[in-house]
Amino acid sequence: MMLVIAFADLRGGLKALVVGGATDHRFVGADSSFSLRFKRAKKGRIAIQCGTASLGEVASDELCRAVLQGVESFMARPESALPLEMRREGTWR
Repeated sequence: MMLVIAFADLRGGLKALVVGGATDHRFVGADSSFSLRFKRAKKGRIAIQCGTASLGEVASDELCRAVLQGVESFMARPESALPLEMRREGTWR
């Protein structure tokens, strides 16, 4: 269940970076100490950092597609499905 919360937070943070006015977003995994920092870079790119280590830069549209594909792939597994009463169609886009 905590992964669904983390997915929603990550999606919201990336949306704020790509289409909003945010210049950075710190993603902290729900119920975890894991964190990543996403920072707007030049030419529509996003720089990614974990702690003090730079993980590189990626085009913002490429990053969003990769994150969405990963979330959809994870949620498509039967063992990852939410209980029926908690599902809402179309909430990830």
